[in-house]
Amino acid sequence: MNEDKAFALCTRLAAAYFHELHCRARTGVSNSLNTVDRKALASIIWYSGCQTHDVMLEFQALDWKDHSVISGVYIRYMVENSQSTAPTTFESQIKELTASLSSTEKVAKSAKKAASSASSKADLAKKEAKKIENYTRHSTFQKLEATVKNLQTDIKNLEDKFKTGPAKAEKGDKP
Repeated sequence: MNEDKAFALCTRLAAAYFHELHCRARTGVSNSLNTVDRKALASIIWYSGCQTHDVMLEFQALDWKDHSVISGVYIRYMVENSQSTAPTTFESQIKELTASLSSTEKVAKSAKKAASSASSKADLAKKEAKKIENYTRHSTFQKLEATVKNLQTDIKNLEDKFKTGPAKAEKGDKP
């Protein structure tokens, strides 16, 4: 803050402080100063002085800058004298957020497509795995079925051998 602005702010703050003192501590006292009774005048001056000290103590208790009178004047001054580019700042921030939102939407769409594609590929892989599993089961079943048929044939041959008896089997075995 340059010197001129600092002086303008200080004078506004001082004016607000003295206005508060006048309104709260000295209201009605100025009319009573026209009295000719010295005792009454002394009590008015003492009363006014004590009221002034009470108001000053309030300012001190709030560390001056936090008192509503001072902070109100300071904020008003800052708003009136700020050369802020707040509207343009907000506009640029809105543009940045809109662009960011747009790029985020694009990323989300591509992620959704990738997830959908991966899901489809996973479904296809699952179907193929099921086909392979079924084929494996089927071929294993066919092998087992063939083995069972061979065993049944062997059992039947052995039964036929034993039915004919050992003599026939020996005759047929000799050359």
